[in-house]
Formats: sequence, C-alpha cells, structure tokens
Amino acid sequence: MPRVLVAGGTGLVGSAVVAECLARSADVRVVSRHPVPPDSPRRHLQAQYLQADVIENDGLNAALSDVDVVIDVLDGKLGGARRTLTQGAQNLAAGAAAAGVGRLVLLSIVNVDEVESGYYQAKTAQETIYRESPLPAVIVRATQFHDFVTAFFDAGRKLRITPRFRGVKFQTIAVADVARVLADVALSEREAAGFRNIGGPEVLGMDAMARIYRQFTGVRGPVVPVPLPGPIGRFFRSGANLARKDAVGKITYAQWLEAREAESLPAVDLR
Repeated sequence: MPRVLVAGGTGLVGSAVVAECLARSADVRVVSRHPVPPDSPRRHLQAQYLQADVIENDGLNAALSDVDVVIDVLDGKLGGARRTLTQGAQNLAAGAAAAGVGRLVLLSIVNVDEVESGYYQAKTAQETIYRESPLPAVIVRATQFHDFVTAFFDAGRKLRITPRFRGVKFQTIAVADVARVLADVALSEREAAGFRNIGGPEVLGMDAMARIYRQFTGVRGPVVPVPLPGPIGRFFRSGANLARKDAVGKITYAQWLEAREAESLPAVDLR
C-alpha cells in the first residue's frame, strides 16, 4: 500500500485528492499548518493528519518519513502567502529527497509561465523548484476550476448583476476531475516525469457561462460586460488558458453548477 503525503490536503482541491487516494486504498497522510478540527467537513477519518509548517520547515521531516509520493496542492495567492509556493516548495522538495520519497506531484496552471503577474510568477518559480529536484516530478497543469468563474458571478449576484469579461473563453474543469488525475499520476508506476496538461470537457465563452449560471441559480438583472485589464486580461483573451487537446474532464459546467445548487437547497421535512 503506497503512502501518499498531501500538502494542502485540507483545502478545496486537497480534500478531494485525499478522498480520491483513500478510495484507491492508499495510506494517506495530510500536513497542514494549523490543526484540523475533528468535525471539519474536509477531514477524512481514514487519513492521518499532522501539523507542519512548510515555510518554516517545522515538523516537515517527521511528516515525510516513510512516504512514497508527495502531492503538493498548496496555494498562496496574496503577498506573504506566496512564500508557500516558493520557500514551501524548496523545503518540501529538499525534505522529500532527504527522506527517500519516490516521486513528487505538483498541481499548477496551464501556461502559467506566460503571464507576467505576481501570483503566476510565484507558481512558475514553484514549478522550477520541482523540475530541478533530484526526484522525478510530475507537474499537472490544469485549466481554471468551475469555481473560479462562478466566484465572479456570485460576487455580482450581491449587486443584482451578472458580470462577464469581454472576449474571454474558459475551459473550466471540476475539482473532482483534477483530483482524479492527481491520484492517477501519484499512484501510477508508469507516469513519466515532466508536464501534463488537463482541461475541462468544453470551451465556453463567459457569456455562455453566464447564461448557464442564470439558468440554474435563477439570478435576474442585467449581464454586464466588464474589462479585464493587464497581463491577466491579455492571457485569457489570447486563449493561452485553454488546453483543447487535453480535455480529460468529464463534468461540464452545467452539471457541476446544477449539483452545487442542489446541495445548497434547504432540507425538506417530509414527516
């Protein structure tokens, strides 16, 4: 039974990765900076949870002991939190090599190295650390999650509008599909080191996604075109965020959104 360490295993993607690995009978260990409450919805009974700080390298060596594969799904989008992507990656990769770990798996973003923006540059530096590790490393580059675009729609909902970016297409992918691929890569003995792109099952303009969002949420009010300036805007408008040849995702945006809305409905007492 392989032992997998999931760094960031209490987050949105990480908890899905933990569940996927457990379903495949892996021995799963999770490290997080803060203790995970026993009643947390993102805690799995069969997994082992350890407290470790990847930036300060506190508790990391013990967590990496007897581990076969490390899956890094840590994130840090703002300011000092980006050290999780750089210093954290250095400590994880070095600690894994010293502990005799067999493989590293990193979650990243499709064409992340083509964007001159702070967060994307930190992710690119993270990739470089893994590529230069003495251990075989697989970097899984995913397109944006369904949750990513939906967050903009949800924000507009409070203002009774549906914002959409002009001239932008997405190939969004479900977190569950990403977790499946990460588990495949981590537990396969035949996966070669290097890069692997993955994307959702369809390419949609944000106007089409807005229509789907309004259909399943019942949101009213105008659809408002908004500009997306700067390097991020140029990146999305160029289509570099897409992975048309690597559409491995199975869950469409409509299917994902319908399931999300169904889960948010209040329970009905039928007694």
